[in-house]
Amino acid sequence: MNVAGALDIYDDVEVGRQVLVDDGKLGLRVVAKDDATREFEVEVENDGVIAKQKGVNIPNTKIPFPALADRDNDDIRFGLEQGINFIAISFVRTAKDVNEVRAICEETGNGHVQLFAKIENQQGIDNLDEIIEAADGIMIARGDMGIEVPFEMVPVYQKMIITKVNAAGKVVITATNMLETMTEKPRATRSEVSDVFNAVIDGTDATMLSGESANGKYPLESVTTMATIDKNAQTLLNEYGRLNSDSFERNSKTEVMASAVKDATNSMDIKLVVTLTKTGHTARLISKYRPNADILALTFDELTERGLMLNWGVIPMLTDAPSSTDDMFEIAERKAVEAGLVQSGDDIVIVAGVPVGEAVRTNTMRIRTVR
Repeated sequence: MNVAGALDIYDDVEVGRQVLVDDGKLGLRVVAKDDATREFEVEVENDGVIAKQKGVNIPNTKIPFPALADRDNDDIRFGLEQGINFIAISFVRTAKDVNEVRAICEETGNGHVQLFAKIENQQGIDNLDEIIEAADGIMIARGDMGIEVPFEMVPVYQKMIITKVNAAGKVVITATNMLETMTEKPRATRSEVSDVFNAVIDGTDATMLSGESANGKYPLESVTTMATIDKNAQTLLNEYGRLNSDSFERNSKTEVMASAVKDATNSMDIKLVVTLTKTGHTARLISKYRPNADILALTFDELTERGLMLNWGVIPMLTDAPSSTDDMFEIAERKAVEAGLVQSGDDIVIVAGVPVGEAVRTNTMRIRTVR
């Protein structure tokens, strides 16, 4: 097993250490090392095929690899040139890893691009709080995590991460092996259905497919199955209540307003929350509190619209800038009706900053009946 090249791990891996390939499907054990050639001799522990582009994990071993290889740097810059909105950073260990990518984005005039830290090892879990603060969102990458940490701890860490990211008002994505059976078969197992369902109940903003849609035999069926489970889970939440946000810190006027929106949707038959937002900040805060209604985020900026696609309950939509406060309320109602989200007689909550055209934070909440 030759490990020399872009990342030389020879000195970091001891004889007796286990090496796992393709999310643990193939196990190897290091039985000897050759200092002259810097190669390992490994014993294969189970049958398997090593396909191209599969990951290699060495559990319980700290590998001093850089956050970004030269190819990563080039790939990020290429993506930014194409106008991407999100970057998922693999194997994030500390906030420094996120900040390195952030620096590239800002250096190239792409500070709006949102960075998602993939948590997939013990070091990332240990430094979770600082990573959440540095990133725009977190991806729970359970494939590598289940190899790097004891597998029985994966659901514990999943729930912990979702809770912490919810409290921070950021996006959390639950990913990997959610419908693994559908890589080869047209139907998911009952346990997989429960896994996806419970991730939504726990408060995840999005669930994500990987191998099922990337190289599986039933990509369309996988997407359809996951969407159906997500919708059913969301319906249950609508009926029986959502995330408990009582412990969230309300440390700004906008945060207090977002909390009030949730209270209004819980107390009244509110069909829709509409917010006019330039940066998306207000929509994200309202989403954090999980109101009992969808959130229509009207914005005048295409980058903001695209950047809100992953936030829980948010339906982003481009609109023209209002000319006055009255015009703003008229636009909010009209767009909601045109989108088929409400009809005459429905009550909606409109949240915005007034006076229109001035740099003010969200300071107005109005409950309005659609005419």
